[in-house]
Amino acid sequence: MGAKGQVHRMSGTRLIWREWPILFLLMVCLILSTPHFVAAQINESLPTNFSGPEGTKADFVVFGDSQGSFGYVWPVAPNFDSMLRLVNEIDVPMAVHLGDFYVGDSFMAMNVDSQAKRFLSDMDVLDITWWPVMGNHDAAGSGWGVTKDIIFQGGNTYYSFDTEDSHFVVLDAFMPGYEHRISEKQLAWLEDDLNRTNKPHIFVLAHAPLYSLGDHFGGSLDGDLDLRDRLADMLVEKGVDVFFNGHEHSYASFEYRGLMQVTTGGAGGHLRSLANLDELVGKYGYKPDEITRFKTIKTLHYVCVTTTEDQIEISAYDLEGILIDQFILES
Repeated sequence: MGAKGQVHRMSGTRLIWREWPILFLLMVCLILSTPHFVAAQINESLPTNFSGPEGTKADFVVFGDSQGSFGYVWPVAPNFDSMLRLVNEIDVPMAVHLGDFYVGDSFMAMNVDSQAKRFLSDMDVLDITWWPVMGNHDAAGSGWGVTKDIIFQGGNTYYSFDTEDSHFVVLDAFMPGYEHRISEKQLAWLEDDLNRTNKPHIFVLAHAPLYSLGDHFGGSLDGDLDLRDRLADMLVEKGVDVFFNGHEHSYASFEYRGLMQVTTGGAGGHLRSLANLDELVGKYGYKPDEITRFKTIKTLHYVCVTTTEDQIEISAYDLEGILIDQFILES
């Protein structure tokens, strides 16, 4: 018995030694996929007279990048559900998800059809109307068609809609053959759409930023600089108030060349640091005299937007209900 037991123990040891790379990979995936919260890292202090989200009323909420890290277990980040429950506590009629709903087409994930259904099951927690934006994870490989069919219910992946005082335009920066850029056809549609609106506030939303703040430099809408600059100039010319995007997994408010860009990529995807002002200018070539606001915060978060006849208030909250940024735009 003793000899056989010893042989059994040695066989088990050899098995573990042989399989340790697989076990190590599984452990890394589990660690990376564990729900987490990162305290806000803010590069600018807040005024002291702003209050938290309790009793908050807003016209809409914006958030993005809820994808998980291990698509066979968590195609959607586990803490995304917590964020949705916080949004439910706000007096707000609608939300926009800026894309990267789930991991997407990957050999380390369940099929996109299953991921999309899992995501919609999570979104059932939300008590309000919500609007989708196509992300790069959602569009990868076979994902664009599946995401279009399930999440966009077969409709267009770029579209516009109105509320009482605002016009919203959703763009698709990851159409097949036009990844990281807006096609000429979509650009012409956008110009026509903006010419038709008479709403006092205009919001344009896409997954990728016009101006990357370091995390996806060269992999945002700057994949084609000519198209990017034509799009940005058009938005300024047509009086767009805010361009919302995700893609970079942090919060940022960045006003550049007359356009306010708000990055909200903190709905659950693993957070990443963005560049500081010196890096934006020295490393990435942004012109300092054209930057009129720059603030980054590395934390999970969502953004509330409230409009009046001539003002827009932007308020960002982390998942502890702490106000991390707030400012007002005159419209």
